[in-house]
Amino acid sequence: MLTGKRLFSTGSRLLKSSTSYNYDFTGLISQTGLPGSVGNTPLLKLNKLSKQTGRNIFAKAEWMNPGGSVKDRAALFIIEQAEKKGLIKPGGTIVEGTAGNTGIGLAHVCRAKGYKCIIYMPNTQAPSKIQTLKLLGCEVNPVPVVPFTDPQNFNHLAKRRAESLENAYWTNQFDNLDNRQAHIEWYLGRYHQIFEDSRS
Repeated sequence: MLTGKRLFSTGSRLLKSSTSYNYDFTGLISQTGLPGSVGNTPLLKLNKLSKQTGRNIFAKAEWMNPGGSVKDRAALFIIEQAEKKGLIKPGGTIVEGTAGNTGIGLAHVCRAKGYKCIIYMPNTQAPSKIQTLKLLGCEVNPVPVVPFTDPQNFNHLAKRRAESLENAYWTNQFDNLDNRQAHIEWYLGRYHQIFEDSRS
């Protein structure tokens, strides 16, 4: 939940600046820490395309979410829905099978909310991704790549691990309807953000 000002403002003072480098951003005050800073990424004017088309063209900079991708939005939504439904309680464990940015988003949210995070992932992932997850406090289990139909698939291993633990929640990003709903709600929210930013 956001309180205070936006993390970035794409207001007219910045857009009309004659220099590329300036400090004309409005800061965000997030009373809820990292979860409150997810979203509200800036609009960046694409000057070359804008000039070529004679129109103002902007890009929504989703890589500027705390975990570096749009998946932070889904990770936060999935965990907060689990909290609302009583599927996870304070001090619990979030478990996921992931090969991408969802795991990093979950790791950030878990760290901020005090949950343990266990990730199962294909052992073909970049060492830097594994190291990032470990630095965020995750238990990371790289496993051999096998088809989804194999019981040793990373996603099935994550499910079984969650089932074996007390107060654990398998986020199940591939089949969890909250993941789909996260994108619907966040995308609608983004349209609102873009509309509001483009009016200034």
